[in-house]
Amino acid sequence: MDLRVYLKNLPSGTKLYSLVSGEVTFKEIRGVTIVVLDNNHCEQLYHSTGRLFNTGQGGECLLFPSKELRDWHLFIKFRKGDIIVDNIGIIAIFDHLTDGDAIVYKAFRHTNGDIIVKTDTGIGYASKARLATQEEKDLFFEDLTNAGYSWNGEEVLPMLKKGDIIISEGGCVAIVDHVGEFGNFNDVIYYQCCLDHHGKFTVGIDVGVGHVIDCKYASTHDQERILKKLHEQGYVLKIGTVVKKKFDPKTLEPFQKVLVRSTPSAHWRCTFFSHMINGMAMCSCDNWPYCIPYENNEHLRGKTDDCKDFYKWWENN
Repeated sequence: MDLRVYLKNLPSGTKLYSLVSGEVTFKEIRGVTIVVLDNNHCEQLYHSTGRLFNTGQGGECLLFPSKELRDWHLFIKFRKGDIIVDNIGIIAIFDHLTDGDAIVYKAFRHTNGDIIVKTDTGIGYASKARLATQEEKDLFFEDLTNAGYSWNGEEVLPMLKKGDIIISEGGCVAIVDHVGEFGNFNDVIYYQCCLDHHGKFTVGIDVGVGHVIDCKYASTHDQERILKKLHEQGYVLKIGTVVKKKFDPKTLEPFQKVLVRSTPSAHWRCTFFSHMINGMAMCSCDNWPYCIPYENNEHLRGKTDDCKDFYKWWENN
């Protein structure tokens, strides 16, 4: 048995187990020599067969994946990116093993259909898992897509669209505008507004929360944080777009003085407000599609000038 077959793609720093020194750290392969570091950071040399390098040909294998796992064949039972199923039916994208036999995953589908996306342990052991069937793979990827994620063979990425609320690795919560190019990159997130980890809030299409691979969908708590800040700053999220809040005609009081007109080019005239009906303002026994408070708009009386955008509530109808 040549352990180099199992270790050739193993990252430096991976924990292994030696019958001589206990837990050791894999360093590198030098020809037929496997180099590990003991707890004192001293190099130990093993032959590619797993025996100590200077022992005779009859020496036994003394190097294993872990104290619990002594089967090198099991160590490469799965490859990174394999779709696997554990003994209770959880389907996952395999990443690597830790502590010998424990599975670290990229994402998994719970038996209830929920998709969990993160690199973590928690779906059992390689010794109790198997490769997924095509039917199980189709089920997994269908639910992954429905959850708003895609798999590019290396990473599970959010399929971002305008209006999605995300959080970056640095803790910035943002509302996405689009994903585009910036410099030499084509996966940079442009945001409509952003709440950084210091609490600073900015509005306006900009770039600065990172790459798609560095972000994930925000939690309910973080979504509420940025939407609250958006509201406090006089904005709302409407159909995926951050817009300035409009005046709400429902806040008008009966008999309140208002300005009304029938068309965008008509003169503004004074009247008294009664109530709203079918998206129109009932004022002094007539309905008006354009109605704004007289207060703060006195200068418009008798004119055809446009009012401020804030008062154009009819654009939301």
